[in-house]
Amino acid sequence: MLLGLLCYKPHLALLVPVALAAGGHWRAFGAAAVTVAVVVGLSVALFGVEPWRAYLAELGGAAGGV
Repeated sequence: MLLGLLCYKPHLALLVPVALAAGGHWRAFGAAAVTVAVVVGLSVALFGVEPWRAYLAELGGAAGGV
């Protein structure tokens, strides 16, 4: 679950699932995926989708930055 709570860090959100799958840690992979889904669902329920739109817009802008 702690790995799932790190989903807001883009580089960890990409690296951790690959590392868990490569190591065959399927229970941890599943727990992280469920945790991410619950956290995203709760944040949408509490704050709406606008913070996620802003996050994705900033994430896209950071990729093309200096």
